[in-house]
Amino acid sequence: MTIKSILVQLELDNFSPALVTYADDLRKRFDAELIGFSACGLQSTFVSIDGTVVDGQMVAAERKQIETQMSEIEDRFREMTVKSGRAEWRGFVSAPTPALCREARAADLIITGSTSEPNVQNYARTIDLGELVLGAGRPVIIAGAGVTKLKAEKILVGCKDTRESRRAVIDALPFLIMAEQVIVTTLDDPSKRSSQLMLKDVVEYLARHDCKVASEIHPDEGDSGQRLHELALQMNADLIVTGAFGHSRLREWAFGGVTRTLLGARNISRFMSN
Repeated sequence: MTIKSILVQLELDNFSPALVTYADDLRKRFDAELIGFSACGLQSTFVSIDGTVVDGQMVAAERKQIETQMSEIEDRFREMTVKSGRAEWRGFVSAPTPALCREARAADLIITGSTSEPNVQNYARTIDLGELVLGAGRPVIIAGAGVTKLKAEKILVGCKDTRESRRAVIDALPFLIMAEQVIVTTLDDPSKRSSQLMLKDVVEYLARHDCKVASEIHPDEGDSGQRLHELALQMNADLIVTGAFGHSRLREWAFGGVTRTLLGARNISRFMSN
């Protein structure tokens, strides 16, 4: 995979200069184009006896407010990226997650920030990370909170013998090739032959791409996502790569344990692919 276009998602109510810096640094590293994105949906309705009725004046006022905020966000994005000469802006008055999944067609990679727990999110104004990872058709980096640069010098790859894991390894290759240390790990019985063979194949595959790679098997003891997070911190990794496992949307909180836990790991960047 070659990264030539990066899309960074910016929240209307919580503009993050750190996230713009993070994305622009990757743009420079890969000599790519950068697309700034923000979207916000309308919520101005009231419920009558006959059903939901849209209040036209409220909708117009809300739209104007969103457009004003969007213009301000665009100005800040352009101000931070003007020197690059390779940045564009896309803003929409629309539900943000479907709009972002649609606009993902223009990018090789999506970058977004860590969000709050799904039960307190306003899905007209914030991204549903689960829907994004499952629906975008592109790899997603969820930046660690406040992080301004992804060094990607030490990377932990959480591996299973699944399509999602294989997809994640392929999509993350540009980062894995540049890393100083890549550890491919699976959580299973260390004596299990099938896991040993699977890791051997993955290591040999990455080595053929000149990755500096090794493998580890750790016992599966409870919360696998938490264990991967702990292993990443122990090796001082700045990126965790995993496949995204799940068949329902995040707002229903029905992901597998690894994906669910890692989506909430705000102190480290996570690369997820489905």
